[in-house]
Amino acid sequence: MSEINETEDAFEKFLQKNILPLLESEDKYRQSFKNHFWLYAGVLLFFNCSNVLIVLFRHLIYNRLFSWEQLFLTAAISAFILFCYVKFAGRKVFPDVFAEFVKYYGNWSLRRSTDLKTNVHDIILPSSPLQIEKINISGDSNCPLKLKKLAFVKKLLNNKLQTTVGEGIFLTYNLPQSLGGTLLLLEKGGFAKIKQISGLDKVSSAIPASNYFQTFADSEVIKNYLVISALYENLLDLKEVFKASKIYLRLENDKLDVFLQSGRFLYHNGSLWASSTGEDGLKKQNQQIEKVFLFISVMEDLIEVAKEHV
Repeated sequence: MSEINETEDAFEKFLQKNILPLLESEDKYRQSFKNHFWLYAGVLLFFNCSNVLIVLFRHLIYNRLFSWEQLFLTAAISAFILFCYVKFAGRKVFPDVFAEFVKYYGNWSLRRSTDLKTNVHDIILPSSPLQIEKINISGDSNCPLKLKKLAFVKKLLNNKLQTTVGEGIFLTYNLPQSLGGTLLLLEKGGFAKIKQISGLDKVSSAIPASNYFQTFADSEVIKNYLVISALYENLLDLKEVFKASKIYLRLENDKLDVFLQSGRFLYHNGSLWASSTGEDGLKKQNQQIEKVFLFISVMEDLIEVAKEHV
C-alpha cells in the first residue's frame, strides 16, 4: 500500500510542477479569446442591425429600393472580420500537454501524424486499405512499448473526400523472451474471421472469462501455461479502462500486439473553443497507462512460468 501511495504522490507532484502551469496558461488564453470574440461579435451584430434599420427606413420613408446588396455586403464584411480574428488568435501554439504528460514515464515521446498508410492487412486489425497513425507514443529502450491511436479511412468521390470508418488503440511490446510460438485471442462478435486463421489450433478452456474469446495457438506450452484466467481477466480489464468495444491479442514469439477496437485515450488537449480534459483527464489517462504496465507485467510473469516447462 505504501508503494501505491508513493507512486500517487510522485504523479501528483509531476502534475503540479510540469502540467498544471501549462493548463492554467492555456485556460487564460482561451478565456481571453472568447471574451474578445463575443465583444467583437456583439459590436458587429449591432452594426448589422443598425444597417438593416437604415435600409428599411430609407425604403419606407423615401421609397427607395430595398438594398439587399448592402445588407449582404455588410454581413460578409462582418463575417470576414470575425474569421480573421479567429485565424489570428489560432496562430498561438497551444502546449501539447499530452506530449509533456508522457514524459512522466521516462524518455517517452509522442508523435502526431495525418499520413496515410496503404495496404494494411492484419488479422487483429479491421480490414481497411488506408490507415492513419494519429498518435504514436513510444517508450525508450528500457521500455520497448508503443501505443498508437489508429484511424481507418476510406476514400469517397474519386478520392476527393475521405471518411473515418473505425478507430482504436494499438499496443505493441517486445517481450524479454520468446516461447517460439503464436497465440491469438479474438473477442467474439468482432471483425476477425475464423476462416482467415491457418496453422493454429483452436483452444478450448473451462475458464469463465475465456467464453468471451476465440483462442488459437500452435504450441502446447502456450496452451498449457499461458491460456489461464489471469490472461483473460487482465485483457478484459484493459478493454474496460480504454472504453473499447472489442479487444484482440496476438503473441508471436517475443512480439506482443493488442488492438482495442474503438478504444480511446481519456485525455485530449484543449483548443481555442474547447477546454482540455484537465487534471482529472490526466489522472484517468495515467490509470490507462498503469493498466498497460500491469498487463505487460502479467504477460512477462506467465511467459517466465511457461519458459520453465519448455
